[in-house]
Amino acid sequence: LYTHQAHPGYERVPIAQGDHLHLLYIFWLFSDSVEEGRVPLTDHYEFRDGSPPGFFFQPSLLPILIFLLSPLGLIASYNLLTLLSFVGAGLATHLLLRLEIEDRWAAFAGALVVALFPYRVAQLAGHAFGFLSFLVPLYLYFFERSLRATRRAGWICAAGLTFFFAAAMEFHVVY
Repeated sequence: LYTHQAHPGYERVPIAQGDHLHLLYIFWLFSDSVEEGRVPLTDHYEFRDGSPPGFFFQPSLLPILIFLLSPLGLIASYNLLTLLSFVGAGLATHLLLRLEIEDRWAAFAGALVVALFPYRVAQLAGHAFGFLSFLVPLYLYFFERSLRATRRAGWICAAGLTFFFAAAMEFHVVY
C-alpha cells in the first residue's frame, strides 16, 4: 500500500523499468484521457512521427475502477483497489468452493487461503496479476455452473467474458 508520507529510509524509490510502471501508466492513461476529453482507446503520449495516435485497446475493469475512485485521490484509489482485490479473490473462491463444499466455514477457510496466498499478495506490488487473480476462480465457477445447468447460455457467456477480461489485461492469468 502506498502512503502520503514516506517512512524514514524510504524517501527515495528508484524508478526502474518493470510491470509496476506499466500498470500505473495504464491506470493513469485511462483517467487522463477521460479527463482531457480524448478517446480512451488511443495513447497520445507514445512516440510517433507526426502520425495520429496509435490505437491502444487493453480492455480491463481496473482502469475504470481507478477512474471511478479517483475523487479519493490516486493513492487512496490504488489502496482501495488493493483492498478490493482481497475481497474479490475471497468471494470468487468462496463461490467456487461452495459448489462442492456444503460447510460454509470450510469454504470460507479455503477462500481465505486463496485471498491471502503469498504469491498473489506479492504480485500486488505492481503487477496486474495480483489484482486480477480473482478472475481465475470466477471463471472456473462460471464454467462449472455452465456444465451443471440446464440453461447454459448465460453461464457460458459469463465464463467467456471472464476469460476475455482476464486474457485482455494480463495474459499470464489464462495459462
